Amino acid sequence: MEGYPLANGGLEYLFGAVARNNGGQLEFVDWWAHDRAEEKIALEGFIDWVHARWRSHPGMHIYHYAAYEVCAVRRLSTRHDTRQNEVDDLLRNNVFVDLYQIVRHSLRIGEGSYSIKQVERLYRGKRNTDVASGGDSIVQYATWIDTKEPRNWLESRILKGIRDYNEDDCRSTAVAQIKDITPEAQARQDLADKLRQKSDETSRTLGDLIDFHRREQKPVWWRMFDRASATPEELRDVMLDQH
Repeated sequence: MEGYPLANGGLEYLFGAVARNNGGQLEFVDWWAHDRAEEKIALEGFIDWVHARWRSHPGMHIYHYAAYEVCAVRRLSTRHDTRQNEVDDLLRNNVFVDLYQIVRHSLRIGEGSYSIKQVERLYRGKRNTDVASGGDSIVQYATWIDTKEPRNWLESRILKGIRDYNEDDCRSTAVAQIKDITPEAQARQDLADKLRQKSDETSRTLGDLIDFHRREQKPVWWRMFDRASATPEELRDVMLDQH
């Protein structure tokens, strides 16, 4: 989401998201608002779109970075007195996933902050959009107001630049599609099952040894994700137990 805090009461003027189409490709969708009435319409359009997709695919998640988007959605649903039940549905079912909390608790990145612009250096090349940061988008939107360019991003160079930046943000937080099991992995699983079904102890032991190291690594990952979701109090208790 892109917001303009200099407007009276603040204005969330762009809701953007990427989603996979039937071909598995990421497509960008957006809702714009340049005044308070349009903000309500944009919120309703975004929440209706998300809620419908979630109802059709209950395992769906919205991946975002830091708490801004969730806080904004909560605030706008009460400000405009609309879509509160749908927002509650999404929150109660943990549809929103904050990648910032996961990254901050699980990685040391050797940078001065855990902002997405710093973290993404680990997995993608340098951005080439005209708008470079959230602060820059605020400046650009203020410039758009002063220049009185058209309200449609298709007709405004400034809005097009902000939209490109927002789409780049969304694509940066897109989670890789889960791949089907590879033929090699399936073959190993089939072999292990066949060996375990044999009556002799040697065959059963060999079946257990297949993928032994992969299974041994699982507790390490489980502990990492437990720590990522733990509260400060829970982390403190873990440290005390270890000493």
